[in-house]
Amino acid sequence: MGPHVDDLHRMAVFARVVDDGSFSGAARSLGIAKSAVSRHVGLLEQGLGVRLLNRTTRKLHLTEAGESFYQSCRLILDEAEEAVRRARDLQDEMIGTLNMTVPAAFGRRYVLPHLATLLEAHPRLDLRLHFQDAYLDLVARGIDLAIRIGQLPDSSLVARTLSTVDVILCASPAYLARRQMPTSPQDLLDHPWLLYSLRHQPSRITLQRGEEEEITMNVSGRVVADDGLALAAFMHAGAGIGMLPVWYVADDIKAGRLVHILPEWGGPPARVYAVYPARRLLSAKVRRVVDHLAEAFADPPWTKACQGR
Repeated sequence: MGPHVDDLHRMAVFARVVDDGSFSGAARSLGIAKSAVSRHVGLLEQGLGVRLLNRTTRKLHLTEAGESFYQSCRLILDEAEEAVRRARDLQDEMIGTLNMTVPAAFGRRYVLPHLATLLEAHPRLDLRLHFQDAYLDLVARGIDLAIRIGQLPDSSLVARTLSTVDVILCASPAYLARRQMPTSPQDLLDHPWLLYSLRHQPSRITLQRGEEEEITMNVSGRVVADDGLALAAFMHAGAGIGMLPVWYVADDIKAGRLVHILPEWGGPPARVYAVYPARRLLSAKVRRVVDHLAEAFADPPWTKACQGR
């Protein structure tokens, strides 16, 4: 069995007595009474069953056992001080490993460049990244930070909104050439849909126009997938209508590969969140990365990509 916490405290008092050369000096350094210093050393000797110090009226002398024990104490206490220093460094600086999960495509396009900038600016920072849309259990997996898009489940996690993303309706020119262009939300019921399976109810679609109008409908899904880029690819192939966050399809719309249909209508804007376990002390790594991304997304780059669509 290892030393009890009281033994470690007494070892620290004993080492301070030796370093300062007296009980009174140690008492001043530690901010405790001289009698308390004497009691701690006495209890330590009693527990060890050996005398550590020979006391005279003018000076203290280490016994042979005391000299050996002092050297061992110094090693242990120095290691403890170093452990505290390292822990504080990890709390206060961009040092160590940040374990992070991000949505696959969004993370590669919009998060990764900012993380690369942070790595260049902080050479003692390491990253462990999980690129996937499914929500991982942050606590069970030891993940420090997640970037998530869309509706969050109720949990004890802390969430900070970084930005919002418009959700729009799209189809390919070839598909619309075969089928009549929808002119109202009701027309969408006559079309096959390409649905995102990670939504709570993939086939139940809510559309909004402005802040006042909202329609919810059940649609028929010809393809249901958990990857937005795969759904965009099915749209390219003319398989149906899809509704995705605008950043998935911005380039395709600008290039004419997809058409933004019913542009006055769209899904409720998706929020981009930074999510992390609830902790009393948030590490500097997490705090600074979240602040960095919040600043980067304040003027969303996906909005710029879609200008002129």
